[in-house]
Amino acid sequence: MIGYHNYNNCRVIIKDANYNIVLTDTKITDFDNELLSIQIPNKFDVTTYKELNLLILCKNQVFEYHGKVKRSFSDHIEIGLYKGRHVEHRRAQRYSIKAKGLVDKLYIRGQKVKLNQYIEVDIENISKTGVMIKALSNTFYQDIPFDLIFLKQDLTVTCLLVWNSKIDTKYSYFGCKFIKTERKKVYANEEVS
Repeated sequence: MIGYHNYNNCRVIIKDANYNIVLTDTKITDFDNELLSIQIPNKFDVTTYKELNLLILCKNQVFEYHGKVKRSFSDHIEIGLYKGRHVEHRRAQRYSIKAKGLVDKLYIRGQKVKLNQYIEVDIENISKTGVMIKALSNTFYQDIPFDLIFLKQDLTVTCLLVWNSKIDTKYSYFGCKFIKTERKKVYANEEVS
């Protein structure tokens, strides 16, 4: 264990250790410092995924652990924490904003591709280095940057997908880093810099 940290209500991204696929992105509901374990809502099949990698995102710090499922109940899962390390002090504080946005361009192999129809997204939170958005699953892919327009703002940012996590069968969260930021007025399908 890396000293004492209260992980209650911290966000945790849990991946299968063998296949590196995201199993869940949720909040820690309970942390036991003596047993070195966390509890999360029951959101994945524990019989299939036993060896886990966890990324715990606290207010100003990020921790990485190897974990194993200890017990499973109908409403929660208990995961033991092993081989942990402090990854970083977060450089940028995240702010919940709950705003609407549109994606109007993709950049494929360095070429700008204007979309015939906007992709609507919900902007969940933002920091000075990135943004988390909610959109239909399979909308964004790694290595394909896109322009995100903040509605009711004169701001467009070029983003690159860093991670994604399914919310349900229809929607996913997409964690993105900023590549470029510029102020511009957006009028319907036209833009004026």
